[in-house]
Amino acid sequence: MDSDKRYKEVIKEIESNIELLKEKLKQHQVKQSKQPENWGFVGDVSYINTKIENIIETIR
Repeated sequence: MDSDKRYKEVIKEIESNIELLKEKLKQHQVKQSKQPENWGFVGDVSYINTKIENIIETIR
C-alpha cells in the first residue's frame, strides 16, 4: 500500500468518525436536556472541545 492510498482511507475514516461524533453529540444533548442542572454534561463537552481544538492545532 502506498501513502496516498492509505491517506485517502484515513480521510474516509475521519469523515465517518466526524459523522458519528455529530450523532453522539445529539444523543448527549437529549440526555443533558433531561438533567439541565447536571454539570457533568458541561465537563463532557468541554473535554471533547479541548480534544477537537488540539486536533485542529495539529493540522494547521
